[in-house]
Amino acid sequence: MRTSRKLIALLLAVMLAFGLLASVPLTASAASGLVTIAQGDSLNTIQTSIQTTLDGMGAGDVLTVEGSKTNADGLLEITIPADVKVIWGAVIKDHVHIFLAGSGTFEVAEGAEIIGDGGDTISTWLYSSEADFDFYGHILVSGGLVENTDYSQDAIHFGPGGVTVTGGTVRSKGGSSNNATLYGDDATVKVTGGLIEVTDDGGYAIMNFEGDTNICGGSVIADGANSCALLTTSGKIKVAGGSVSAAGAGGYAMIIGSNGVGAYLAGTCTGGLVIGDGWGIIVEVSTLDIPAAWDGTSEGITIKTVNNWDPADGEQTVTWDTSVDPPLLVFDLVGGNDPIRTIEWFACSDAPIPPGISGPETMTVVEGYAAFATDPFTLTGSPLPTVTISGNPAITWNATTQQLDIAAGLAPGTYTVVLTASNGVEPDATATFTLIVVPASTPPEPKPPVPPTGDALSLLGMISVSSLALVSLGMGVVTGRKRH
Repeated sequence: MRTSRKLIALLLAVMLAFGLLASVPLTASAASGLVTIAQGDSLNTIQTSIQTTLDGMGAGDVLTVEGSKTNADGLLEITIPADVKVIWGAVIKDHVHIFLAGSGTFEVAEGAEIIGDGGDTISTWLYSSEADFDFYGHILVSGGLVENTDYSQDAIHFGPGGVTVTGGTVRSKGGSSNNATLYGDDATVKVTGGLIEVTDDGGYAIMNFEGDTNICGGSVIADGANSCALLTTSGKIKVAGGSVSAAGAGGYAMIIGSNGVGAYLAGTCTGGLVIGDGWGIIVEVSTLDIPAAWDGTSEGITIKTVNNWDPADGEQTVTWDTSVDPPLLVFDLVGGNDPIRTIEWFACSDAPIPPGISGPETMTVVEGYAAFATDPFTLTGSPLPTVTISGNPAITWNATTQQLDIAAGLAPGTYTVVLTASNGVEPDATATFTLIVVPASTPPEPKPPVPPTGDALSLLGMISVSSLALVSLGMGVVTGRKRH
């Protein structure tokens, strides 16, 4: 028995040494699945294959769909369990409608094409009323194409989980006041990249009635005449990067309803801003060119009246109310039932901001110093930047404390390092730190005593004789006391 145990132990050691046990997992990991669709597959076959795989998945699992099927005509229903992600990289067109249910994540990835007509290309409600969605998960477009080639249909009709576009293209024709490329009621739309476009007249690129729309990158374009890039009736529009434009005649970059508030501090916005009362237009801001670091003035804003307003009523004015933070843009409208209209302008919290770094610039230490850290540096920017350092390897960056750690042992001299802060937003920021090590002070060498000569020797003799007399006198007194 002992021999067999030794052999087993030896065998395990040999297997570990040659990496034969490296593939044995030590911890459980999320499962992944793959469904590949083919041109000859029916939509029912594709749906059954996808749904059967999803039904066996749990939290953290990922299903990837690949392959291609053109001339797809009909409905494809997918129920995604909570905390499960579907990554769609397949091509499926030309008359397909994907209806989502459940509460997981549906991602349209690079290489994907989902093209439909005759109904919404991707929708989140089918059997329920629009007030009660079937899909409460999140839709992410990171690449590929989602398109609707019919008039008066949505490319993506999103639900309460909202939609994020980081890449790719989402496109529709438009042609209706009740449809859009991205259409929804009360959810968050976030665009950091890619393109959202409505191509024909009278369309909307993003229509988000009550939710927040955050444009921090990418492009939102209304190409047709009388089209609108962004619309909300009572939500917030934050444009803090990217481009929002209405290229067609009579188009508007943004329409904000009577209860809506809008924001614009950076990026590019052309085509004007419309402040509405319900569905009626009150006032148009035809030039919208507010710098990121605006100073509370109305420079760069041109106001003109449209629709129900008669220019004879007087010129419309706009001012900044800087008594609050953030300041309010106040339209003083003349001659109407709603004489003052206030719009809130504010920075997009997740807008990209270039990095910054500041902190100590120089220090002087004495040779033989112990290891130490500098005072902390201050980092700014969104996202928070990371720091790299070049120079002497004895001076390193501590990302946790945001300090420079300086090792002991540097010889006397001057040491300069350069810190570079970067977060993906140009330009990078740099800071220079210089450490000066000065030599330790050397104590003076002891000098030998100088033998006395001349008068100094005579004085020394006198002092010695006097001292001897005092000592003798003192001894006598003490002796006398003892006698008594």
